[in-house]
Amino acid sequence: MITFSLINFTAYVLLMILMFGIPTSLSNTFYLLQDKRKWMASAFVLLMYSIAITLVSPIIDHTPDGLQIFAFLPIVGIGFVGAAPLFKGKDSLVHKIAALTAAGGSIFWVLLTHIDYWSYLVFSVITFGTIMLLSKTVKCYIFWAEMVVFYSMYAILISLA
Repeated sequence: MITFSLINFTAYVLLMILMFGIPTSLSNTFYLLQDKRKWMASAFVLLMYSIAITLVSPIIDHTPDGLQIFAFLPIVGIGFVGAAPLFKGKDSLVHKIAALTAAGGSIFWVLLTHIDYWSYLVFSVITFGTIMLLSKTVKCYIFWAEMVVFYSMYAILISLA
């Protein structure tokens, strides 16, 4: 399931970059797709749902007993990002809280449940910093931060499998 989710996520990100260039954020691809063809925006929603559904079991399986409630933070956050994709409209508060819950929840889950993975946090910070220094598209810092969080989470789950 982890591999399927990773391939699905990577294919979506690469397709969006090929179609539109580097977006300002992953969520912005909803609007980019909607502008192209209204029905295409559902791809973003389906991506968020597929990530949430395919990662529930691996995250719970790799969470120690008594701490499994924290495994739901990133999953619920990702699910709500898909449920409320309009970060510029009436759902903006729901979307922003969900996105922060997903990102913060995944980092919190790693630090709380796998203390030996602090090196991933350091790796994530260094990677993000390097991308920002080398990137000519600083306006896309949210996108790069999202990529670091998503791929760090995938790397941890794959290393635990």
